[in-house]
Amino acid sequence: MPSLHGLLNLCEQYGAHLIWDEAHSTGLWGDAGSGIACAENPQDRIFARIYTFGKG
Repeated sequence: MPSLHGLLNLCEQYGAHLIWDEAHSTGLWGDAGSGIACAENPQDRIFARIYTFGKG
């Protein structure tokens, strides 16, 4: 699995935007289950984050 920071570096190198799907990390990673993006703290570099909330 590629690292989040590695993907962000590639996006910046090629002028792309990252859309990060947090569907399977919310509730498991980060402070109070805030997700990978919050745990690794690159929120200001991510174009959009998706939370599906469909795992009822």
